[in-house]
Amino acid sequence: MTATRHRATAVVAVLVLVAAVLGAAVSGGTASASTLTVSATAPSSLVRTACTSSSLTVEPSTTASGSTTAVVVRGLTAADLGACAGLPIRVAVADASGALLADATGTVGAADPVVDVSFPTAGAALAVVVVGGFAVPASWTDAPGPAEHVVGCEVLFDDRDEVDTSRSCELTFRADGDPRDDWFSIKIDVTTTSVQPVRWRATLDFADVSRFGFVARFVGEYQGNLVVEPVAGYCGADHRFVMITGTGWRQTVSSTNPRLLDLVGNNSSPVGNPVVACP
Repeated sequence: MTATRHRATAVVAVLVLVAAVLGAAVSGGTASASTLTVSATAPSSLVRTACTSSSLTVEPSTTASGSTTAVVVRGLTAADLGACAGLPIRVAVADASGALLADATGTVGAADPVVDVSFPTAGAALAVVVVGGFAVPASWTDAPGPAEHVVGCEVLFDDRDEVDTSRSCELTFRADGDPRDDWFSIKIDVTTTSVQPVRWRATLDFADVSRFGFVARFVGEYQGNLVVEPVAGYCGADHRFVMITGTGWRQTVSSTNPRLLDLVGNNSSPVGNPVVACP
């Protein structure tokens, strides 16, 4: 009985949160009937549909110190990203009772949407996503994978392979450039706001089909000069985490000298400068 009551409470909280977010999204003022102009026109209809029906997951971009500065929306397929491109996306996060913790907007681009919003993640339990004015099924997770392996970019100290949290870098995924279903060609921009060159390390999950389209057996990188560190068990079905650190002429990144990861993947044959090679 208690479990049933808790589930019912959670459902009610989600419905209240959806109603609140949608209500805020469509409100923008009031109109008085006395000020409306009515004219006789031929009847017409306009049908709008959601650009996606996928079930989405909202996760923090980081959980450092029990808080995050952004959320990442996972689950949009390549077709979804094409259909939703340029549309506004609104993300709300609440606790189990429906009390709002965060509410922010962004725009759908070519990769998983990232919406900037700062809030403590402790207690977060519910998420609502609205894309182009339509509520999309969504859930909250604060554990996208092993805590030590989260997709993103980190700045390393100059003299040791430890993370320098005082500086940051970012990864921007471009759209797949290969039209074939059994190959992908994806470029990832590595950038930073630091004027001074900083060492960088990227963590990627090659089992994330929302970014790579499919789980490729073989992945390579065209330019080389990288230290590739597959995480133990990285050929699993759920996650394929690989850490990539620049070396040689690609060792550092700065605000005026970004880096580019040029990845190609397939299921049929090994690729030069291997990053992934799975049975």
